Amino acid sequence: MAAVPLAFILPALCYLKLDPGRVITWNKLPAFILALFGFCVAIIGTMLAVVRVLDGVKCSHGKEMEYCFNNHGHNDSLLNLMNKTKGNLT
Repeated sequence: MAAVPLAFILPALCYLKLDPGRVITWNKLPAFILALFGFCVAIIGTMLAVVRVLDGVKCSHGKEMEYCFNNHGHNDSLLNLMNKTKGNLT
């Protein structure tokens, strides 16, 4: 969620602010389109994330990873966890 403003919205708005001349010109149309695209992606992404949380999806990557499960009583080291997942990949 933080990457969308950094990648799309802020550069376009900085260009619009720092470029000399009038704000609304045909030369600045690509910056307006980029900022509008960034705002749309940010809004849609936030809505989809909220809907997924409300549907009960907590952690899904196609395969449930070990860190998704509740392991309060079991404390593996990072090396042991890496060895377990390495064996599953081959």
